[in-house]
Amino acid sequence: MPLRVARRLPVFTVHRATVLNDALSPTARLLYVVLLASPCGDLQDEQLERLSGMQRGRLATYVAELEAYGLVSIEPGEDGEPEIQVHEEPDA
Repeated sequence: MPLRVARRLPVFTVHRATVLNDALSPTARLLYVVLLASPCGDLQDEQLERLSGMQRGRLATYVAELEAYGLVSIEPGEDGEPEIQVHEEPDA
């Protein structure tokens, strides 16, 4: 699933409450930081899984967890394929 970050900055910030949120699994929190830190949107699923320390094939589980908290959303890309859109702060 391609990655798209809503806004590109040379530096990124992470919402402190998100990283410390016990309701999110540690893997989901790490995945969120990896997604925010990605300088380009071309990380493949396998790369995201490896960088986040998760078992192969589990990416959708953690993306769904982040989506439930408003940290990411799945949007159709220009080619019609789903993309992960990362939000700097949880949706209010």
